[in-house]
Amino acid sequence: MKRCPKCNISYPDDTLNFCLEDGNPLVYLFDSPSEETVLRTSQGFHATAASQPKGVNPVFAYSLIGLLALLLGGGLVFLLKSESNTSSVGKNDNSQAVLKSLSTPNETNNNLKAQQDELERERQRLADERRKLDAKKAETSIQSNVTPVPSSGNWFVILGSYPKSKPDKADQRLRYVKTLGYEASIIDTNNYSGLRGGLFAVVLGPYSKVDAQRVLSSVKPSIRDAYAKSGG
Repeated sequence: MKRCPKCNISYPDDTLNFCLEDGNPLVYLFDSPSEETVLRTSQGFHATAASQPKGVNPVFAYSLIGLLALLLGGGLVFLLKSESNTSSVGKNDNSQAVLKSLSTPNETNNNLKAQQDELERERQRLADERRKLDAKKAETSIQSNVTPVPSSGNWFVILGSYPKSKPDKADQRLRYVKTLGYEASIIDTNNYSGLRGGLFAVVLGPYSKVDAQRVLSSVKPSIRDAYAKSGG
């Protein structure tokens, strides 16, 4: 049998642990007061322990706290590492950009120098070609101005005719013809029956008719009024 120490209600059911009126822990009824006291104390302790609400297991709580701390610490380390990597990448990119910006002027200068060298080689090549063309032109001009040696023929290439009253005109024409490279001379047309008399003529020859025609062909580009004629 059990009894409530507060309201002194007795309960024959030993399976009850608390008073149905006030909720206090029940105690067993014994003949010996000391046994009742011990039992009441022990029963009161168990009742109090039983009446306390069940809380979270401290070991589980500490483990959970430790796990959370570990997760937070790992996340913080990962975040710091990510920022460090990002910063390193940024620094590397900046370094590469700086190096690229520093190397760009050098590359530009090298490209400009290469282009200048190429232009200089091209200019030299054109100058060489020009010299060759000039030399060929001069050679052609010299060859065209070479006239056959006067022969025993009676044909002349007439380069200009002037009245005998104006010998200075004939001399002026002769000097001009010689500047062109022709070995001309002045003749008195009165000495040749085939030529009109009373003139000083600047001529090349005498030649055979064939040679005179050939000389005339080479002279015509420079002296357009030249012509060939037999001296008779």
